[in-house]
Amino acid sequence: MSESRFTKVLALTGQGMITPQISTDCTTGMQKSGVEATTVGLMYDDDAGFPQVRDKLMNFIREKKPDFIFAVDAGIVRDEPEFFESTGVPVVAWFVDNPLVDMGPHNIFDRLFVFSWDRLYIEPMLDLGCRFARYLPLATNPSSFRRLPPDRPECEPFRCDISFVGSSLADISIQPELEKVADPLVKKVLIEVIEAHSRMPHPPVGGLRTEAEKRHGVRITYHDMRVLDYNLQVEGTFKYRVRAVNRLARRGIHVYGDDGWKQIIGDGVKFRGRIDYEKDLNKMYSASRINLNLSKTQLQTAVNQRVFDAPACGGFVLTDYREDAERLFDVEKEIAVFRSMDEMDELVERFLKDDSDREARARNARRNVLAHHTYAIRMREMLAALEEVI
Repeated sequence: MSESRFTKVLALTGQGMITPQISTDCTTGMQKSGVEATTVGLMYDDDAGFPQVRDKLMNFIREKKPDFIFAVDAGIVRDEPEFFESTGVPVVAWFVDNPLVDMGPHNIFDRLFVFSWDRLYIEPMLDLGCRFARYLPLATNPSSFRRLPPDRPECEPFRCDISFVGSSLADISIQPELEKVADPLVKKVLIEVIEAHSRMPHPPVGGLRTEAEKRHGVRITYHDMRVLDYNLQVEGTFKYRVRAVNRLARRGIHVYGDDGWKQIIGDGVKFRGRIDYEKDLNKMYSASRINLNLSKTQLQTAVNQRVFDAPACGGFVLTDYREDAERLFDVEKEIAVFRSMDEMDELVERFLKDDSDREARARNARRNVLAHHTYAIRMREMLAALEEVI
């Protein structure tokens, strides 16, 4: 056990499906460094708002006297910065989603310390007024994502040549809103931006929008351009994932996720529904010959959690290219990356034929992940960085 000089941390669980799980994994990781890390859930009704849980949180702070408060994606911290600043307790936020949508000078305070899973957001966060912003990539929890031999009976329902698990994003598609845009030039700009962003290497939306505005002689106005660009980015991811999955329909790709997939997949794609994150995801990663990763386009340099979880299970990963894929993995010996749809097709065919190379890469990637990319390791790295400033 590597001891930290921090002794107590209060971790906010956050909301959604993945954020609470990452928060729990981080808490366990800090505990392995000798830190008494305690989680607290702060669920409240929209009508009642934060006052419903303010006293509960303040009592926790007074009782535990934490060295700092930890929050994945900042969550309630970004909504209630005055409260957290008033406690006098440092707040550590690890962003694993685009922080620029909700963060600005209005919710950044002196005792806020930021980590980001993508290097792209470090400079912008410093420019917004953060005194501390560091890079910290995602990781895996090997207790949850453990290897299972693919021939085990419990893996049988998940055996396939190629699989993808992830959100379709169909439920938040802005296509209905696009249809309502009255100005034909504005609509043309938005459609062009989405289409260009949906194609690899996914050029940044802001630049694409500026270029399209100049090209068509129009200036788009919106109440918050950050929100507009984020929505265009999400729509680009939606189109990209649909295109990639349907491109592999002839391979019989298995897709796990929300019901939105039913409306957008073509013949040959096998929709398997939602998968239990804690109970079944490791079985799927172990049983799939190829685990396909289609990143959200907001990941400009980073890789997502799937790129760590699947190798921890002994699964082979084929992922779209990001700089961190090369920084954190050997893309010739551990995982494989593609930079275009054509290359994705070629690599799928190659690795379905070459069991030896595919299985060797999976073994090498697993050794790498377990040695360098677990949440226990990430929390040691985070605590060491914080000891320099807190």
